[in-house]
Amino acid sequence: MGVENKQRTERGQESADGIPESLSLDEAAKIIGNETRIRILLEIGKAWDDEQMVKEHLPYSELKQRVDVQNSGRFNYHLEKLVGPFVDQSEEGYHLNVPGRKLYRTIVSGTLTDRAGIEAIEVGRCRCDGELVMERHSGHFCLIVCRQCEQKFFAIAFSPRGFEERTSAEAIEAFRLKFHHYVSMFRESLCPNCDGRVNAELTDSLDEFWEGDYWEEGYESEVRAVFWCSTCNTFCPCDVPTVALTTPPVRRFFRDNDRDPRLCHDWDDVFIDAEQSVTVLDVDPIEVGLSFELGDERLDVHLDNDFRVISSRRHRS
Repeated sequence: MGVENKQRTERGQESADGIPESLSLDEAAKIIGNETRIRILLEIGKAWDDEQMVKEHLPYSELKQRVDVQNSGRFNYHLEKLVGPFVDQSEEGYHLNVPGRKLYRTIVSGTLTDRAGIEAIEVGRCRCDGELVMERHSGHFCLIVCRQCEQKFFAIAFSPRGFEERTSAEAIEAFRLKFHHYVSMFRESLCPNCDGRVNAELTDSLDEFWEGDYWEEGYESEVRAVFWCSTCNTFCPCDVPTVALTTPPVRRFFRDNDRDPRLCHDWDDVFIDAEQSVTVLDVDPIEVGLSFELGDERLDVHLDNDFRVISSRRHRS
């Protein structure tokens, strides 16, 4: 028993050649704009095979029981709307396809529904010796800010689930790792939010990208890295050392000195020194040099305007 597995030509279903057809935004919204369908999607998403450590395919009868809809006709109607656009059907049962998994993850992350704030989490001491705290703004937008000089660090989206089952220290580390991962993908021209192509450049002014001085404060260097995605409008300005920390020579240098480059903070001495060392080597387009020092060793790095490493040199400091 279950939804009849027949060839469909509706939007989001397989056409005669077996290739799924695209959905319009209106069609997708209509499909997921129903409580029963969301419950079906959530139950399929939660299914997990502990022995195989893979997503479990839910048979029709088990899925119907989990969703707890008594009327078979009503259940079949809603399940049929999901099959194709968000759910795949096989002999083993039902499982989420890629669009279905993305929707499921967005829902369970709390991004769509949770708006609760968090108490400020103490992070450490700023370079001005003020107290650094992690705060969440507008429900999901998190940043680290100094209560004394008001300098802002690491402003990215961080879902409510990022704070669950983690201590404050673990949440801060997870937040920093996510930021590093984002910048690493930006440097590779890949948007971590929509998979679109990311534009990037070094600039000595944010005026053409951003109005006001929100991102102008607290930078030791006049040169900043800027990333933006023209598909989803993701925008990320950051300092040059943050980008350099994602490059192979710098990662290797840190690990050779028993340091994790992903957890190098803006207020760490090695980062502050690197930021102060940023030097413009060319202006059209901008190229920069900077240095990292750990122990008695120093790494000099030359980056072009696309954040590619032109050269690097390790030597005793």
